[in-house]
Amino acid sequence: MIRIRSERFDIAGVPIGRLALGLALALVPAAVIFCAWLPQGTVGPTTPSAWPGATSSAQRLPTDSPEVTPEVGHRVVLAADYGEEPPRILVVDSASGGQLGSFSLPGLERNHRVRIAGGYVFYETEKGVLRGRPGGPSVELPFVRQEFLPAPDGERIVWGGCDWHEENEVCSNQISLASVDGEGERVLFEERVQGPIEAVPLVWSPDGRYLYVTHNVLAAEGGLFGSYVGLERIDTSAGEVVNILPGDTYSDISLSPDGMSLAYIPWATPLELAVRNMATGQETRAVLELGLGQAGDIVWSPSGNELMLTHAVGGDDYSIVRVGIQEMEQEVLLEKDDRRMRTVAWPSEGSVFLDDSQYTRQGVWTMDVAEGIATFLGPGEILGSMDAQDLLPELNPSALSLGALDRIGLRPLQLGLPIVREGKSSPPRGSVA
Repeated sequence: MIRIRSERFDIAGVPIGRLALGLALALVPAAVIFCAWLPQGTVGPTTPSAWPGATSSAQRLPTDSPEVTPEVGHRVVLAADYGEEPPRILVVDSASGGQLGSFSLPGLERNHRVRIAGGYVFYETEKGVLRGRPGGPSVELPFVRQEFLPAPDGERIVWGGCDWHEENEVCSNQISLASVDGEGERVLFEERVQGPIEAVPLVWSPDGRYLYVTHNVLAAEGGLFGSYVGLERIDTSAGEVVNILPGDTYSDISLSPDGMSLAYIPWATPLELAVRNMATGQETRAVLELGLGQAGDIVWSPSGNELMLTHAVGGDDYSIVRVGIQEMEQEVLLEKDDRRMRTVAWPSEGSVFLDDSQYTRQGVWTMDVAEGIATFLGPGEILGSMDAQDLLPELNPSALSLGALDRIGLRPLQLGLPIVREGKSSPPRGSVA
């Protein structure tokens, strides 16, 4: 069903004019996507670097070690180092911040969309969207266009956006869904909206049943964080569309890891954080105690009992604030820091990952949640996190030191990885003897 919205959308009280419409059109690229198999992604041992715990290619598992796999639920963080050619994706232990290994994917470039799901990296290139992982080929998804978002299991993907009609200044929005092999393509959501308001997929529910869709304002400027308009929830099985948030503007919208809580920050004064229970609809709000400014980059703790956000005043000094969602109590862990670090990921309870690459482009930081102390890890830009079980078995075992294995809780299991025995077998591909 196509819905037409005729209301005027404003940004912080300022109407969007024709100049913004023309700029929006100039910024929307046209892409021609060819379907092809690309070369296999390369897997390499880690070389010493500024990262703590970096391992040498000469280090191998002990001679009597059986195959190993990480414990269930342990997360690793992926960070792209674009200073190398080709760019390397660094695999970082979420608890210690130590680098465990690295790999590359063909065509990976800075300033292109990257999404992680189901043990795969989905990334945008000049030729289109690809799906890859270490040790395997990267495969083009020629049917995927515009904004895209893979389902949590990595086996389905949604995409879509605005088809702009200049004559009547209307966005024809459409969100489509298909398996990653292109089978079963169907339209989940479509509407016509007055003005340059593009519908984009925002987040999946953890079970992959619901897709949450919001809107971006094309050519909107002035915000340090997001510019999201409204929120819809789509039942991907039944096709039912339910409005969750009205058509106001929000600097961030974030779903908890279990999908039971929704946090958002309206563009309003005073600056407030709201948390909604998705089962009961009950909502709790709290004015951010640091006062005026802008806030966003909400990340949830793995338990879903707390969240962190970035609070900016004047665009120069950033603060990191932790919030307990039961009582909405606030604790400032990092106040008015001119390094302008932003909260990016909270994959393990004790550490949150920060990124200053938007401005200084220095790299990746981790902060101890209990102490609020930020530590620089190394160069790179955080792409996201994934379960260690989905990734580490594919990495070259010779790149993992015994200390690295201990840090991430690796334990012996028979999963088919080669046993590396000093002096009794040839080194794995890519290793240095």
